[in-house]
Amino acid sequence: MTALYAITGPILVIAMHFQAMGHSLRTAVLTLVKPWLLTPVLIVVLNALSGLPGLWLAFPAADAALLLVALTIILRDRVFDTALATPDTKEVS
Repeated sequence: MTALYAITGPILVIAMHFQAMGHSLRTAVLTLVKPWLLTPVLIVVLNALSGLPGLWLAFPAADAALLLVALTIILRDRVFDTALATPDTKEVS
């Protein structure tokens, strides 16, 4: 579980990369989703499901969920950037 805390730093670096590139929405998602959405929801849900152990599991679970969000944003960014960068094969007459 504590190994998931090691991904917090790289996620913040990714968020700052998006900030530097002018993608403020992506930065906001990566920095605000965990403390305002993931952690409170997981605390309530996991505490209700398994009591005190669920409460302690909520924080690393929020880190894991944020890693999935970050990977999704990175992959979508790569797909859309390469789709926009490839030239259109149709010629305009």
